[in-house]
Amino acid sequence: MIFYGLDFTKKAIKTGINILCFLCTLFATAQQDFNNFQTLVAQGTIPDDFTKTTNEKILEDRGTRTGDLSTTQERIFLEGIHQGIDQLLHSGSVIYGDEISMYVQAVAANLLKDEPELLAELRFYTMKSNETNALSTDQGIIFVTTGLISQLTSEAQLAYVLSHEIAHYTEKHVIETFDWKSQNKYQQDRIERLSVHTKEHEFEADKIALKRYHAAGYSDEEIISTFDVLMYSYLPFDEVELPMSYYSTEKMYIPEAFFATKKYPIKAEEDYNDARSSHPNIKKRKDAALEALSNYNDWGKVVNSQGESKFIYIRNLARFESLRTDIIDANFGQALYSIFLLEREFPQSVYLKRMKAQAWLGLTQFKAENMESNTMPSSSDYEGESAAMYFFLKKLNDNAAFTLAIRNVYDIQKELPEDELIAGVMERLVETIAANEQFTLSKYSKKNFHESAELAKPKVDTAKVIETPKTEDQKSKYEKIKTKKTIGNDSFDSTKFYFYGLSDVMLDSAFILKFNEIAKRSKAEKEGEIDLSKLSKKERYELEKATKKTGVNPLAMGMDKYILVQPGVVYNRRNGLDRAQSEKTLTVLYSVLEETSSELGITQTTIDQQSLTTDGTVAFNERNTLYSMLEQTAHYEGVEMYPVDHDALKEIEQHYGTSNILFTAVEHYYHAEISPVIVIGSMLLFPAFPLMVLGYLPVQLLTGHHTDVTVLVLNGSNGKMAKSSLVELNIKPSKHYLGAHFYNVLSSLQQTPH
Repeated sequence: MIFYGLDFTKKAIKTGINILCFLCTLFATAQQDFNNFQTLVAQGTIPDDFTKTTNEKILEDRGTRTGDLSTTQERIFLEGIHQGIDQLLHSGSVIYGDEISMYVQAVAANLLKDEPELLAELRFYTMKSNETNALSTDQGIIFVTTGLISQLTSEAQLAYVLSHEIAHYTEKHVIETFDWKSQNKYQQDRIERLSVHTKEHEFEADKIALKRYHAAGYSDEEIISTFDVLMYSYLPFDEVELPMSYYSTEKMYIPEAFFATKKYPIKAEEDYNDARSSHPNIKKRKDAALEALSNYNDWGKVVNSQGESKFIYIRNLARFESLRTDIIDANFGQALYSIFLLEREFPQSVYLKRMKAQAWLGLTQFKAENMESNTMPSSSDYEGESAAMYFFLKKLNDNAAFTLAIRNVYDIQKELPEDELIAGVMERLVETIAANEQFTLSKYSKKNFHESAELAKPKVDTAKVIETPKTEDQKSKYEKIKTKKTIGNDSFDSTKFYFYGLSDVMLDSAFILKFNEIAKRSKAEKEGEIDLSKLSKKERYELEKATKKTGVNPLAMGMDKYILVQPGVVYNRRNGLDRAQSEKTLTVLYSVLEETSSELGITQTTIDQQSLTTDGTVAFNERNTLYSMLEQTAHYEGVEMYPVDHDALKEIEQHYGTSNILFTAVEHYYHAEISPVIVIGSMLLFPAFPLMVLGYLPVQLLTGHHTDVTVLVLNGSNGKMAKSSLVELNIKPSKHYLGAHFYNVLSSLQQTPH
């Protein structure tokens, strides 16, 4: 946009930025209702950072911010830095224009109120990650994670972190580190020297950060506490004791033995060994900051320049967002503890109830597959109050966990009977539990624990003389065991408390009928399924041969329409990634998919980087949602996840008229299997040498090309893997071979299953 007749002096730019920040604050007043929270999405016009290709960015940056690097070093640096940052920008976890990004922008504007030109160079984006981190890049992009925001206690702490990252940018630390690595790559003690080099950058960034922080009027009392945030950020965002009553309720009695009786100390130390770390330890940074504080007078009193309520609101956004990330990453124990923390302030939140249902479903699925240890820390890593949650969840056997899952999801569904996500979670939960041989619904009592215990007490015959009960020392081993196990008689087993935890559920005829229907259907489906992921290459090959003989098409699903999410292509040569060839192969792949789909009469809609230039933020958010679904699928390691973004996926299905989401990737690598024994043997046996040169070597060299082609079709409605295909071709990924392969795959997917 061109403004004729305006003088863009420093003062004018500063005024313009202040007006912009005011307008952003003015129009960003539609705050979220945490009782019906929705995941943060990108807002506004899509920035060039997301629409320009990696190659365009590299060409634009040639000969600009790369200091004293040689031409070759500059090329390597630019390719590496832009590829890495673009992977992050297009990972599905980065958003722009959202409330957190705008808040960070406003804090940065306060820090740089006297440096408007510098502020104009910077862009601030939110990264959905529970890692407590901020990252600055050579391009002027600063990423701030939701994990960092969730841990802070004031805006001033954020201001210090931002000031630190801005210093990394202004001092070109990224370029300096790259240059240092290039110059010192052959030194034997390279790691130790690099550690010292990067530590110098950290101390320098802290020193410069302090100067800007002071000039902005922030309180000096918030600086040291910022290092405490970094120190303990691996723990949940609060430390609150988990009461036994949270799970042991009137409906669901749980013995005290299932709750931790000891406290787990915090193990973090400030003065840890940082010899091989890129960052100095917290104690050293604190000491350096305390020393530097004495150089400044007239400290300001600003803690929250945007207001305390605004800060708390933004922090709550990050904390609610952290639950979604935990579910995607399969951190169910952490999610349940965070839900417990947030329920104290938001007891009626539908979002928290939905996330709780998702967490119990995931925990049940992983427990059923004996993968529970993948979802929570080991007991040796327990620290703080959250350890009580992990202790409790790990103490549960399969039936106890299944019972608690049904108990929680059933109660939530009673509160939210029209909620489609809760209904879908309950159906998937029943499918999981019904398929487990240890679970039998008929074992469950229609009376709760306390009612059953009361009924089980022996009748007292007042005509008989009351005997003095034995002390523990007088009891035999077997009497002690029976006392612990039973109350009154063998009809009531208190160690199996879970069989009394669904008494009201067992009286719900509609639930029992639904349970039996789903269980019957699920059992029939399981009997007809073959888990291809657990088969070896040979077993898959044999299965394909047998399938062809019988005329059964394992990929048949009647697909007539699908959404293609940006494919991944990696073309490797002997010396590493060939970026140019990867881009050419991607172009070929697009052409093949479009032409093949058209020829077969299948409707294809593509959501990729190119579609961002035409459909902008709408397409960007849709692609993020689809990437998140794929990420959740990957974290669940073969377990059929229920999509955390159910509502957004439903909107995508309605928008494009299909729930078929197709992901595909092509990876090429070269590995010629030439036997040294054959080569040496042919040289010693001279008559065989020409045969080796003319026959063996050419064949091995030509067949050294390998191309793995992966195709996944996910169902956006329920998150299930509809179909999958993984094929290894001993060829280059040319248009001819890719065309033949995808014609076979797409035509198979198009066929109607018998």
